[in-house]
Amino acid sequence: MEDALSTVKSFYDAAGGWNAVQTFHKTNTGGAGAKSGIVMGTEAMQINGYWTPGYLTKLVPSKQYVYGWPPVSADRKGKKMQSTGGHFAVLPRGSPHPDEAFALAAYLTTDTAEQLILDGVGYVGARKSFLPKMNTKQYPGLDWYVQSASSADELWGDPVDPVEGYFSDNWKTMIAKVYPGQVTPRDGLGQLQQLCTTQLAKQLGQS
Repeated sequence: MEDALSTVKSFYDAAGGWNAVQTFHKTNTGGAGAKSGIVMGTEAMQINGYWTPGYLTKLVPSKQYVYGWPPVSADRKGKKMQSTGGHFAVLPRGSPHPDEAFALAAYLTTDTAEQLILDGVGYVGARKSFLPKMNTKQYPGLDWYVQSASSADELWGDPVDPVEGYFSDNWKTMIAKVYPGQVTPRDGLGQLQQLCTTQLAKQLGQS
């Protein structure tokens, strides 16, 4: 993580520093939305997910994009990495209509619902049985993502993080100090680790 953070900081430095990048983001957002740099042509590359082909095809059908493996450090040259995750249908305890909510969650896993979502926004349901049924040529580049799930050297899954929100907030605070050079990547990560370790202990009732 220290090496990764140092590398990203070098990108900020090459682009003019933290403030210059923040100014850029005011008019060029991340991801693949209508105001994103990748759509407006001000961004050369991004690391994003399988939903990107659908978004870009709908937003800028006249443009062509190239999809491939993310860059790696020199000591991992040639490694092909992919990660998996999902959106969750959550049923909170005490909900007034649990039966209807469960039925909706179940419906979202059906071929009918997954095809509607694929057609509407380009999202793919997290079911292996649906992958061979869908038309991966519907969005240029989607076939690469589907194939990558079986051709990757390393396939990572999202670990469960009981303090995900806490971590995310403090991660943003930490990088806002690291990228401008106020603290080193090592010190920033060390402080973040300490904060999250303490918070996790509280969350688990161990402190």
